[in-house]
Amino acid sequence: QSTWDDESLLRKLRSSSIDELLAHVLMERVYPPSFSNWIVRPGHGATPTTVISELGVFGFVLSNETRIVESDEFGWLLRSKPEQEPDGGLMAGISALDTPLLY
Repeated sequence: QSTWDDESLLRKLRSSSIDELLAHVLMERVYPPSFSNWIVRPGHGATPTTVISELGVFGFVLSNETRIVESDEFGWLLRSKPEQEPDGGLMAGISALDTPLLY
C-alpha cells in the first residue's frame, strides 16, 4: 500500500518495527487546490470534472558520508486526477498526464 488514510496510518505506525519504520518517509499531507478540467482517458472519452494536480520533479543526489558529489534535476511530470480519488496512479487508469498552463 502506497498511501494510507489517517486511521490506517496510525495502525501501521503502531504495528511496525523500528527497521520497518526506517524504510519509509513520513510526509505532511498536502491539500492542493481543486479546479475544473477535462480528463481524457481510453475507454472513457473526455469527461469534465473537478481535479487536483500533482507535479513530480525527478533528479538525483550522489553522495558519500562527508559530501555531495553531484546532484541534478532532469525532468518533471504533471498528473491530474479527480478530486475525490484518494490514490490515483497513472497505471491504475485513474489519473491522466497533464500540461501546465502558464500565464
